Amino acid sequence: MRILESPTSAQSRRRARRHPEAATIFVEGDGNAESLRVLAGIVRLVRHTEDGRRCVLDFRFPGQVFGRSADDHLLTAEAATDCLIESVEDAEERGELEADTSLLDRVTCLAVRLACCSATERVAQFLLEVHERLAADSVFTLPLSRQDVADHLGIRSETLCRCLAHLAREGMIATRSGQVVEIHDPAALHAAAHEGRRRACRSGGAGADIGQ
Repeated sequence: MRILESPTSAQSRRRARRHPEAATIFVEGDGNAESLRVLAGIVRLVRHTEDGRRCVLDFRFPGQVFGRSADDHLLTAEAATDCLIESVEDAEERGELEADTSLLDRVTCLAVRLACCSATERVAQFLLEVHERLAADSVFTLPLSRQDVADHLGIRSETLCRCLAHLAREGMIATRSGQVVEIHDPAALHAAAHEGRRRACRSGGAGADIGQ
């Protein structure tokens, strides 16, 4: 399994800042917040509705940046796990800054997923994306709370658990110790992630799915 850290020099780690789980890194509307890069851990980008509900719009994994554009500062950045964060300027000096998609691109993809995909498809797509980001093999640790993932996918945590159980019963994945995920059948999981598209092509409509 790949550790949730980005390869860095000892100097960069000395200059980085630690944020414990649930700590706020910057708040939405903070025009003075700097551009940052995740060295270790996972950052969640959230927006709160007027009635106080939380929307998790994105996660930033080791090696990824956040706060680089004005759009990023429309969100609140929080430590989803214990995090080690450095400034983008430090990463640029070492030539370690990877290409990154804009917040608008990421939120657009999320909006399409929420509008067009079933709960099972959303969960399957999320597992595939996190696996690609974190895992060197079929087993990876997902150190995010079920509530974080559910809020990101626009479903209830109970629905998330049912979707994971369904994927496990179908032999696509297995879960161990709560946060360890093993992908048994990548092809089947990929098919489940795009089942709606295939179903629509076959029948011209969408069938029933696990409730949200």
